[in-house]
This record gives sequence, structure tokens and C-alpha cells, in this order.
Amino acid sequence: SEQTNIYGISNENGKTTGRDDRVMPKVVIYDTQLTQTMPKPLAVTSAMNAMAHLVEALYSPTGNPITRQLAMQGMVALKQGLEALANSET
Repeated sequence: SEQTNIYGISNENGKTTGRDDRVMPKVVIYDTQLTQTMPKPLAVTSAMNAMAHLVEALYSPTGNPITRQLAMQGMVALKQGLEALANSET
């Protein structure tokens, strides 16, 4: 979702979402070292959120065969990553 024009605003009353091209990032940088030291519960929560976005891409009316294929590949990668996480010592 960090690569889209969709945003969310949370406050004490809940979360609202919207879509605006002004929030579309020009660059997204992932810190792989940060993700490698993430506590397991947070990593699993983050992975489930990522999985929800991938599932959404499968049925989105704005989707296409390319985004659906990428979503399926993402799900495989997440599954493999979660399996590795489950089998890790840390």
C-alpha cells in the first residue's frame, strides 16, 4: 500500500481511508536490516496485513492479469517467509 495513492488516517474515532494522487510516493525504500530484526509478533502482523493487500488485488475491479499474477507471487513469497520465520530460533 505504500506504493499507491491510497492513504489512511487513524484517530480516536477509527480509521478513514481515501485516494489522492498527491500522496503517491516517488520513491519507496525498504530497510531489509530493520525487517530482519523485527520481533516475530510484529513481523507476523505485518505479513498478514501484506497478505490482505495481495488478496484484495485478486478481486479488485481495477486489477488486471499482471497485478493478479504479482499478487499470487507475493503470496507465495510471504508463505515461504512466514514458514522460515516459524522455523527460526529468534
